Amino acid sequence: MSTSKNLIRLGMDIDGCIANFSQAFLDYAHTKGDFPSLPRKWTDVYSWDFNGQSEMFEILFNEVKNNVKFWKKINPHYDTMVGLIGLEKHGIRPVAYVTARQIDSETTTKWISEHGFPKAYVFTVPGWEHKLKVIKRLGITHFVDDKPEVVQQLHEAGIKS
Repeated sequence: MSTSKNLIRLGMDIDGCIANFSQAFLDYAHTKGDFPSLPRKWTDVYSWDFNGQSEMFEILFNEVKNNVKFWKKINPHYDTMVGLIGLEKHGIRPVAYVTARQIDSETTTKWISEHGFPKAYVFTVPGWEHKLKVIKRLGITHFVDDKPEVVQQLHEAGIKS
């Protein structure tokens, strides 16, 4: 029997965790021009500074940040989906998705549903630095995020990540 002491309340980030934003953005960028320093595969992205051309990332990101079609076309990270299915067999599923993506929560909720991820509330925050407040308010005990700064904040707040 589970007690509140060992109850896992799982939260998830979206982009970089369940959604392959990096590959979608790379594909988009390559349709806009020739960027020899820009990788073709998401697994080769270690930074979005485009080898010192971070203003190019900003220009391209501004083109897609409110583009619903772009966000709907992002493929899921299938390995994460498999992991979540495994956790669900043990009674663990996300209670919330907390994201700093620029598109509205409704579009994200539809994307989650269309790709077969577990249903949970979606909270969209204005920037990564606002995630911790929502995570704490929801009583999330474990959170999956790909941004080192978020992971550091979570650890400092005693939330497993």
